[in-house]
Order: sequence, then structure tokens, then C-alpha cells
Amino acid sequence: MTETTLHTATGRDVAELCQVLAAAFQRDPVMSWIMADERFRARRLPDLFEAVLRESHLRHGATEVVRRDGRLVAGAIWDPPGHWNDPPVSGQLGQLRVMSKVFGRRLGSAARGARLINLMERRHPNRPHWYLAQIGSDPEFAGTGLGRLLLDSRLDRCDAEGQPAYLESSAPGNVPLYERFGFRVTEEFNVRGGPAVWAMWREPR
Repeated sequence: MTETTLHTATGRDVAELCQVLAAAFQRDPVMSWIMADERFRARRLPDLFEAVLRESHLRHGATEVVRRDGRLVAGAIWDPPGHWNDPPVSGQLGQLRVMSKVFGRRLGSAARGARLINLMERRHPNRPHWYLAQIGSDPEFAGTGLGRLLLDSRLDRCDAEGQPAYLESSAPGNVPLYERFGFRVTEEFNVRGGPAVWAMWREPR
């Protein structure tokens, strides 16, 4: 019998979680635009996710992972209200060090990533909310309900606390999925020459 468990991520989960997210985002339009070379993207995406997890999101204690028979197969990176963009200076410097390692001499990739991040930060709503930074599952387990399990876990608490939620969808096919959970598109934007990103907001139910 298959055992599926969900728990708050700790540092022990980071390596596995980054591999899962890297696999989930390997063909993502935004990641493919930032890192156009497929082999480079496959090698470096785990490092990119580790950078943002260790230097920013993990500290908030809101990242959740799903294990199936002990194997980490999905995860969602959330930030609580008021904490979506507040790493300390040491954290920001740490991110810069890791980003340098991730992109190396690929200055074009680094520049595209920076332009997109800056744009997303400018568009980010000011009203307090839970922020879904990333969610993904091992492609082997696509369509098995892991995304629903992760979304329900946090959104049920948002509803209980009367808190809204916000995300950016980088894949057009995911927009209808999020709409089924109560999210609504508030804006579509893109960096010049880059793919579209859909900003989505959800009021508590």
C-alpha cells in the first residue's frame, strides 16, 4: 500500500526538493528563456532552487513537501504575509554568490533572470498575503493529485485565517488549474523578448 505524507520542509529536504523542482521546471517557458541551453538548464536549475531556498524561503518555515513511500516527489515554496521579499543583507549576498556559481560566464542568462525578478518585484501586490513562490512535482507523478494536496494544505489555512494568496504562473496551461482553486488573473506581463507571466490573486473563502 502506498503511503503519502506531507510535512514542513527542513534543511534535510533541500537537496531532494531542488532536484524535484528542477525536473518540474526543466521545460518551463520562463526557465527555458533564462537558460536557453537545455543541458545547462538541467545542470544548473537545482543550484538555482537551492539558492532561493536556503537564502530566503526556507527560513520562514512555510515550505511543504510530499513524500510517497519515503521518496520526496513534490513541494511548494510559500512565504507568509509580509515576508515575500525580506531576506537579511547576508541572505542577499549569499544569493549573489550562488547566482554567480549558477550562471558562471553566462551573463545573458544572469541578465535575463535579473530583469524578470526586478519586474516581478515591481508588480508584486503590497496588501498582506501568502505568496506561492514555486510549486512542482516529479514529472513521473504528474496528474496524481500531488499539486492539489499541496495547494489545499496551505489554502485551507488561508481560508481559516482570512488571508489572501498570490502567485505568478509562468506556464499558460497552469492558469486554468489555479483558477479551479479560486485564483483569478489580475495582470499579464513580460520582460521585453521574454514569455508571458500571469499574476494571480485569491481571496479567502
